[in-house]
Amino acid sequence: MILAPVLDVARDPRWGRVEEDFGEDPYLTGVFGLAYVRGMQGDSLATDHTVIAEPKHFAAHGSPESGLNMSPVHAGEREVRTVMLKSFEPAIRAGNAMGVMVAYHDIDGVPCVANPWLLNKVLREEWGFKGFVLSDLGAKGLRARGGFEVSMEWKNGKLQSAEISNRNGGSCTVRYGEKTATLSVKPGEATRLNAELVSNN
Repeated sequence: MILAPVLDVARDPRWGRVEEDFGEDPYLTGVFGLAYVRGMQGDSLATDHTVIAEPKHFAAHGSPESGLNMSPVHAGEREVRTVMLKSFEPAIRAGNAMGVMVAYHDIDGVPCVANPWLLNKVLREEWGFKGFVLSDLGAKGLRARGGFEVSMEWKNGKLQSAEISNRNGGSCTVRYGEKTATLSVKPGEATRLNAELVSNN
């Protein structure tokens, strides 16, 4: 797997990652992204010269508040759909990218990594995405819906351990690949994910 292409639409010159992007035009970025995915994945992944492409940072990462990396993005659905998602759509629909890296910011208060509209409705239902989704590497302390906080430890590209906490306590269901687990979290305490859930990944 290659951690590319970067399909963020650079809309604020203050943002420190502008040089990683293809520019501020979502159409042009989408065309480049599609060509990149086709070039990396080829006609088949069952060869020694192709690799899974992983468009990133899904989505709207190029428009952070005040141009600060990891800052929230303030945009409504119309703007997100017509500008920020347009650069990703060709890579998924026409290019059949098999991986997507989800950004670590939030859009209008909802973290991208815990956004059912973004990940389920748009990506999987509307675009027909069949691959895998992972959060930006090294992400720690991502606040999910319901006040749950997830901390993950990675080593050599593999998830080693994960903990979930919530100051109010509660229960949540965690899915990792085909594996699922329902966790009961005590108020103010961290619950470690079952080792079996994060192994063999």
